[in-house]
Amino acid sequence: MQRLLRKLFYPAVFSGVYLAVVFLFSVCAYYLDMTDEALSVGAFVISVGCVLICSILTGKISEKNGWLEGMFSGMIFTGIIFVISVLLSSGDVDILKVAVRIPLFLLTSFIGGIMGINLK
Repeated sequence: MQRLLRKLFYPAVFSGVYLAVVFLFSVCAYYLDMTDEALSVGAFVISVGCVLICSILTGKISEKNGWLEGMFSGMIFTGIIFVISVLLSSGDVDILKVAVRIPLFLLTSFIGGIMGINLK
């Protein structure tokens, strides 16, 4: 049980970090009058960065199979972010964006898990 909680710690923490960074980004975007495309790209870069850091840290604390545990934490993080985005978008979800982003997030978390296990 403790091992499972340890695996869930970083995705939960980085979900909060993600929300804080996206909030700060949206405040800056409001005052800088950014376009919608720039907002979308910025939010995507922030998401990929948080997934990468989360999976690196998860892979770093794993005893073996860092790539697998990195992907596991990436899947959890992606699920949390997906649920948050569905709740905030009032149900209007672009399936094509989701179909492209989920494999990219999983690939990023796979690479982050490999990087984390090698940083030990």
